[in-house]
Amino acid sequence: MSKPFTSAHCAASVGALCAALAAMLAPAPALADRSPGTTFYAGAEFDDQDSQRIDAGLSFLSEGGTGVDVAGSWTDTDWTSGSLSSSYLYGLVSHDFGRFGVGAGLRYMRDEDLTETLGFLGTAFVDFESARLLAILETRDTDFDEASFTATGEDIGLPEITSVSGTSKCSAGSLGFGLALDATLERWSFYASAMGYDYDSEECAVEITSIDGGSAGGGGNGGGMGAGPYGVKGPMAERMVAGAAAPLAGYTYTLVPREAALLESSFMAGAGFALGSRSTIGLEFYHESEEFAPVETDTLLGYYSFDLSESFAMEFRVGISATDGYDDATFVGLRFYASPGD
Repeated sequence: MSKPFTSAHCAASVGALCAALAAMLAPAPALADRSPGTTFYAGAEFDDQDSQRIDAGLSFLSEGGTGVDVAGSWTDTDWTSGSLSSSYLYGLVSHDFGRFGVGAGLRYMRDEDLTETLGFLGTAFVDFESARLLAILETRDTDFDEASFTATGEDIGLPEITSVSGTSKCSAGSLGFGLALDATLERWSFYASAMGYDYDSEECAVEITSIDGGSAGGGGNGGGMGAGPYGVKGPMAERMVAGAAAPLAGYTYTLVPREAALLESSFMAGAGFALGSRSTIGLEFYHESEEFAPVETDTLLGYYSFDLSESFAMEFRVGISATDGYDDATFVGLRFYASPGD
């Protein structure tokens, strides 16, 4: 069976550049060259902290070097405030010109009752003798569902008001940028990636329900200030966005795809070894820092993939994630691949 190494394990819960890697990086020797055709996959992961994820996708490569990659997943987690479901969709169209290639795609992420994100990304790679360097640039807009807030008068620029309470609907934009490198050496493959995110354009639409203990329209210390909505930007909007994102603090601890998390930065490094022409083992390390909470997660993942036939393959993986303030989470996963026509 022919498939790129990243398709074999990188669409798992970890890995900031996984979907782009699967489409763009060079294959490991153990899994053969990426030849024209279509590969379908489906799998599931479970951990010992009541989190589970199912995912599926396909990867297509034409004779002319044009590729289409589509992936999706659904995650359910027994989270701090109750059950939390997240959905993730991804698509990328790319073209390999020979020694270099480019791609463009989008992501859609939804955390039930919390956030909705739409992202657009571009990728480019260049090949060397036994390595490939990939660059990725992504812009995202995240909309937060309605959340409650309480602020002082100083916070909103009205020092004569003691406090204000109400609801906010906030949004934030972010720019992601990263590099990935894949190298092969006989039966070994080595790969690493790093991603950073810059958040800006935070703004909120605010509905005021009380001012200094009175009603929004009833005066109090608000001087007849109405309920709104009011547009809020600047430091106050940043604090409101952080408050709206608070329920997702530590979410990288779960099986949610890292591409769907609100990250400040991420890093991964791994190595694979071909046991023969039909199987590969590998080990990977991941580190993520969240943007709106002082939370960092480290994950160690091992995998074993093998061909069942010329057209079918299977992969097992096991890993552990460690996050300060949480019990270590151990997870296992299974994925099945099919390449019609191989």
